[in-house]
Amino acid sequence: MSRQSFRPSPDNLIICNGAQHAIDIAIRLSTKHGQTVATDALTYFGFKAVADVNNIRLTGIAMDAEGMLPDALDEACRDGEVRCVYLMPTLQTPTARTMGEQRRRAIASVAEHHKLTIIEDNVYGFFSEAAPFSFAELLPDQTIYIESFSKCLLPAFRVGMAVVPPTLMDRAILFLHATSWMSSSFLVEAASRMIQSGALQGVIAESRAEARERYRIFREELHAYVRDELPNSDPGNHVWINLSGDWSPTSFYFAAHSNGILVSPPDAVNNNLAPAGVRLCLGGVDRQDDLRTSLRKLRSILETPSSSIVSFV
Repeated sequence: MSRQSFRPSPDNLIICNGAQHAIDIAIRLSTKHGQTVATDALTYFGFKAVADVNNIRLTGIAMDAEGMLPDALDEACRDGEVRCVYLMPTLQTPTARTMGEQRRRAIASVAEHHKLTIIEDNVYGFFSEAAPFSFAELLPDQTIYIESFSKCLLPAFRVGMAVVPPTLMDRAILFLHATSWMSSSFLVEAASRMIQSGALQGVIAESRAEARERYRIFREELHAYVRDELPNSDPGNHVWINLSGDWSPTSFYFAAHSNGILVSPPDAVNNNLAPAGVRLCLGGVDRQDDLRTSLRKLRSILETPSSSIVSFV
């Protein structure tokens, strides 16, 4: 986790069974049943699931090319119902948008003014070699900061970490014990050895290089549907493509599925504010040649009216 000016204390660190477990603990720490959390208009479906089982309401906030709009968040907080905000400031899912420095400062200012707890999900942050500072640096006493090994290693490597404000640590440990007692000692030991030996940094460097190459292929094959306004020059494994014409996320999903390609249609928190598009996981196939073939099929679908859905082979 430590980088540049961010040096979290081990005293404020809890080890969880993946980031999803850390998110569950973060929601329990920052809200009570029936309260409201602000998220992007399109947000991570796993966060929605955790909020639902904890009986937490979500309100979707309007987005632009950098993600959540500060003024829209401020407006949503004025009635006092919003107690917490969930953010993925680097490579947000599903839109792959990254907040620049000024946007992060503006969001932090709103959160400080309204005394919001920030749940900062940085599971894709490792893709960025020079990401802006975290909210945990700007508002350490209001931010629960989450990272995970599963995105940079493999999904089955269920080790997540959360940096928790000192005032919440006692309850965080209570929730940790109540929900899992402890994380896997074997996986934590393996992660520690990878960090100490430098092997983890080698894996991350390879992941970054592969992501850049796959994003280059994506731009070549679907250049007309790529958002060029991304402020982050470091791509991850997922991208967002804009849909236009008569294509809806649902109709495009079924057209892609009929051609053997699985895309992720967005499940919006606020449909009126959500951009129209779909999420693609560029790391979902083993070989780059297979990725290129799949992207060409998707381009053929996009260039055809949705009323003329056929199978492209």
